[in-house]
Amino acid sequence: MKERKAIMVGISKRYKRATKRQKGIILDEFTALTEYNRTYSSYLLSKCEKVIKVREKISLINLCI
Repeated sequence: MKERKAIMVGISKRYKRATKRQKGIILDEFTALTEYNRTYSSYLLSKCEKVIKVREKISLINLCI
């Protein structure tokens, strides 16, 4: 489980900067490594770290499972 999380954190940074075509390739790699469903993989990679602004403070929320 820790290995999947480490892979997810590393790949999520590439996924967020990628074009649509590159995202498909990254999803294929990620699903092959983790054996997650493709839709779930897309959700995890896009929501791994999210910046939320709360009352003039910017917080980094780590949503990685």
